[in-house]
Amino acid sequence: MPIDGVIWNVFRKNGELVKTSDIVIQVIDANRIWVDAFFRKQDSKYLSPGTPVTIVIDNGDRQWQGKIRFFLSP
Repeated sequence: MPIDGVIWNVFRKNGELVKTSDIVIQVIDANRIWVDAFFRKQDSKYLSPGTPVTIVIDNGDRQWQGKIRFFLSP
């Protein structure tokens, strides 16, 4: 593989017939980290793509800097 990746999803079962155009597995770049987050609707006015964020795990031992890549609003 051209990236240091991990298998994220398997779309076909062992022994299943596939066509050349079928997607068999999804591989993601192990060096990219993302977080899916849920916020209260009233806080959505402060969020938009490009907004810088800091992610802190519960015990506070590690944190990461990032930015909002996309935002889905109900």
